[in-house]
Amino acid sequence: VSTQSTGGETSLIFRGITDLVANTYAISQAAVQMLCVLSVGSGNAAPAQTHWFALQDYDTPLETNTLYTIDTSTDVSGGTYQSSLSLNANQISVSQAGEYKCKFTMVEGEADSYETSTNLVVRLVTVEPNVDLFYSYKFNAGQLTCTLDASDTAASVEWTHVDGDVMDSVTEGDTAATSILTLSSTDKDGAYTCTFNYADENNPRGLFRDVIQTSPDMTSPEQMYVTEGGTATFSCEVRSSEELDGLVFWDGSNNVVPTRRSYESPKTLIEYDHVITSTTVDATYSCRLSTEETSQDSSVLNVLTLLTTLPATLDASVGSEERLTCQAEWNGIEGNKPVFSWLSGGSPASETKEDSSDADAGWVESVLPVTISADTTSYDCTATYPDLDAGG
Repeated sequence: VSTQSTGGETSLIFRGITDLVANTYAISQAAVQMLCVLSVGSGNAAPAQTHWFALQDYDTPLETNTLYTIDTSTDVSGGTYQSSLSLNANQISVSQAGEYKCKFTMVEGEADSYETSTNLVVRLVTVEPNVDLFYSYKFNAGQLTCTLDASDTAASVEWTHVDGDVMDSVTEGDTAATSILTLSSTDKDGAYTCTFNYADENNPRGLFRDVIQTSPDMTSPEQMYVTEGGTATFSCEVRSSEELDGLVFWDGSNNVVPTRRSYESPKTLIEYDHVITSTTVDATYSCRLSTEETSQDSSVLNVLTLLTTLPATLDASVGSEERLTCQAEWNGIEGNKPVFSWLSGGSPASETKEDSSDADAGWVESVLPVTISADTTSYDCTATYPDLDAGG
């Protein structure tokens, strides 16, 4: 209350400042604003000065800059004057924590002033990796990390999935606590949040907007059947935010460098061409990172060959009856069943062949009954697989 005397009359002027809250919270890079309000009554004089002070430095008023924005407005008819101090969310750090004071001075140079203060509490959370989309590879467990930089100590930290599931995590530190969530292959896709808990419930949070669990996917057939001279092409792709240079094939014993590698967001694709020779054996190929010991999805290479071949020479007399036998591998798929052809002296054999098969045992057999004549020179047996792509 102040008094003014005019012509022997004394008038009372009621002035009052609205107290700032005891604590103002700067949480997780959110914008902060402090609002100071002075009431002087309708038609009365406005404050001569309005200043903000920070961190108990009462000799140097704050000015608008990259960190602070000061805005003062008036409502003359209502006799209300207000001033706001805003802190740039991108510039806030723990060093800004402490007392902030607002001060209205009615007459410059005189002690008629009104002030109020608040304590700025800073609680900031940074996340790593700081990306909108994060791929966690099931063969190489991904980690989400939240770090708290605060002017006071959190009581605990909690990780949750967007579905509400509470996750297990490891936390270290105190005022600069670090909490790590290691994802497993069974964890869900979606958003994850870390929350540092305080008794006043002004809890800072870190958000990972979209986490995708991904693993290598062999896009080549699960079973591949190839004969000598053919080529088996293995392919594998992985959803990824960038090309995975270390992605290779694994043949059960060694890493196999891909023949081709490409990246088209959001996938890394590798391919390997395996040319089948007389020494090639059945094998299983999978896909993994070269630095990892585990592999995921796989394709099986089945090399189909003649199991029984004709002898290089046959000792037989003219008029004798012989049964010539050829046997070839078969994967049991009807469309992959080998077809035998016989040549006699380079021309189709006139004899009638007898074919049989056993899908469970994995073979097809062809027998050619022949009667040796004086004109007989040679017999050739060939097994042809008409459609090795049928059924995979």
